[in-house]
Amino acid sequence: MKKTGGSIKIDKKVLKEADALMKELLDKLEISADVSVSSGSYSNAESEEEEFVDVVIEGEDIGVLIGYLGRNLRALQKISGLLLNHRLGLDMEKGDFVRFVIDVSGYREKRQTSLYRMADKVRDEVLASGESVELPPMSSSERHMIHTHLAEYDDVTTESFGDGGRRYVRVFPVGESGEKFEEKGDGPSQKSEKEPAKDDEFGDILDDDLTDMDKVDDDKPETGNEKDE
Repeated sequence: MKKTGGSIKIDKKVLKEADALMKELLDKLEISADVSVSSGSYSNAESEEEEFVDVVIEGEDIGVLIGYLGRNLRALQKISGLLLNHRLGLDMEKGDFVRFVIDVSGYREKRQTSLYRMADKVRDEVLASGESVELPPMSSSERHMIHTHLAEYDDVTTESFGDGGRRYVRVFPVGESGEKFEEKGDGPSQKSEKEPAKDDEFGDILDDDLTDMDKVDDDKPETGNEKDE
């Protein structure tokens, strides 16, 4: 296996092992579904081409694999990725690893659309009030989507705050900085100009078209106006 960018190049051996692993996991979970495995790629923050194992799972009544706001999907992806790298004998601490991305019934595309709609709603609120608004905590890949989407506008800016699983994005009117929020700790801001947006506040948006599914991995690095990375 050869390296590409910061990860291992995806070859037939990797794809075969990934396919066997996913089918084994689904069998143990007693979930009947179709699995397709292929290689994908994207440009990282250094404009290097990164390859990854792209797993697509399709079937009926498999919403449990997604979970509320994709939490089960992220957990499945992380566990599967660790298992795959272990089976391939790779040492992740030395930088040898295979990136692993799972999608279930097109959830990721629907989630991305929902996040864009939420970002647009928050932008409208920021422009109407002149005050910054805090979004709910998200994974790094979802924060990346928010930063990238709102970077298309010149009337708002975005920054990330918090640590770990409580890291979130705040949207500011252009010209306003996030300095007064930087020392607030790892939870929702105690200095917020407006109350933080809650998941249930955007329930109709986040769950749109996903009601039959029960509602990444930080598989891609964040870009945009990131702080404290």
